[in-house]
Amino acid sequence: MLTARTKVYVTNSEGTSEMTLQEMANAIRGGLELETVELTLDEDESKRLERKRLAIARVNELLRNMTPDQAERTVALLQSRDDLMNLADDYA
Repeated sequence: MLTARTKVYVTNSEGTSEMTLQEMANAIRGGLELETVELTLDEDESKRLERKRLAIARVNELLRNMTPDQAERTVALLQSRDDLMNLADDYA
């Protein structure tokens, strides 16, 4: 059962924060946009989400600095590997 004191892990582009549901409600009132975060009750899952977000940010940075040919080859590699495409699907 969820209560105001239930701990949740909020992952966004700046990292992961641990807070209670009450604190999260206050953050939403303060302007936190739910579209920009992922929530979980599991600390291990929050670490996985954070690593996933960092990996995607790094790939995006690399793609911006590639030549068009390099970018095409990278996209082809990502499309040929289902496990890598799942990352893109989650954050596209």
